[in-house]
Amino acid sequence: MNMLAARYYGKEDIRVERINMPLPQAGEVLVKVAVCGICGSDLRTYSRGSSLSDLPVPRTLGHEFAGTVAALGEGVTGFSIGDRVSAAPASSCGECYYCRKGMPTLCLDTLDFGTTQAGAFAEYVIIPAPIVRQGGLVKISDGMPIEKAGMLEPLGTCVRGLITQANLQPGESVVIIGDGPIGGIQVMLSKYLGAEKVICVGHHDDRLSYAKKWGADVTIHSGKEDMSAVILNETDGMGADLVVVSVPSAKIIEDACALVRGGGRLVIFGGVPKGDTVTLDPNIIHYKEVELLGTYNCTAQEFKTAVEIADHLPLEELISKTVTLENIREGFSTLAKREAMKVLVTMQESY
Repeated sequence: MNMLAARYYGKEDIRVERINMPLPQAGEVLVKVAVCGICGSDLRTYSRGSSLSDLPVPRTLGHEFAGTVAALGEGVTGFSIGDRVSAAPASSCGECYYCRKGMPTLCLDTLDFGTTQAGAFAEYVIIPAPIVRQGGLVKISDGMPIEKAGMLEPLGTCVRGLITQANLQPGESVVIIGDGPIGGIQVMLSKYLGAEKVICVGHHDDRLSYAKKWGADVTIHSGKEDMSAVILNETDGMGADLVVVSVPSAKIIEDACALVRGGGRLVIFGGVPKGDTVTLDPNIIHYKEVELLGTYNCTAQEFKTAVEIADHLPLEELISKTVTLENIREGFSTLAKREAMKVLVTMQESY
């Protein structure tokens, strides 16, 4: 049997082709994909070309997906044909230096959808045995809209960034710099976690209005207002307990460091273009004891936490356009022109 898949060949070159449908081997699960979101990393790969030159092309991108179990490999238990599922974005080997240190997102031998593992811009996708074994394949309730289930992976990364890494506590002040889909999720999640004041910074009036709807107490248009002045005024001159930079800007990271209160945390969520550097005043980190943190991907447990939280967040409101798999290039083009917040690719007409 064969299936449709959107295959990445190079910069601005994605082709929808018929390829052989994979069959699950021992420990694996075959999922019939319903939806798959176009991530910012997918868009960068499409628009600029892949930074992972050692990986073969063509390959299938896509890691923000949900669907139903279509077939089970030998030895798989706990799942049945037809189960509605979504999956964490990557596995960990359990044996490398970082895995032994309890840092699975830095695994040196990971299986990652869209890079080392075929992704979900296809009618079917294989869930590798390590992801199944580690609990990364998660059932979703019948009541969860499939569109919302397609947003679970980005929520999982925000769970890692705000909960695991930043240790966000009720009553704290939070600055989210970025009004894209990740920034929107972080606003929702911050309020859900009990943040007392959430400030969202961006440069799109429509997106900032959505941020207000999703719980932002204050919004700042960076093209019209002085970000630093407003944030310091809103925090009584102290700075915020937590500042999260979710835009690909080295300059913003530099500016953000001065917006953290003494003993607060700065989380770098968005990667910057390769070769960019940041100049920070070390005295801010030293004398104010500011904690500088990075965050990347999410673990199977953090993904499970995202599934548990999702019912409380209006994630589906982030989706501003859907396209069919055959029209996936339209989805990439729409995002490249910044004409949509989030684009979801649908594989079948109805679920």
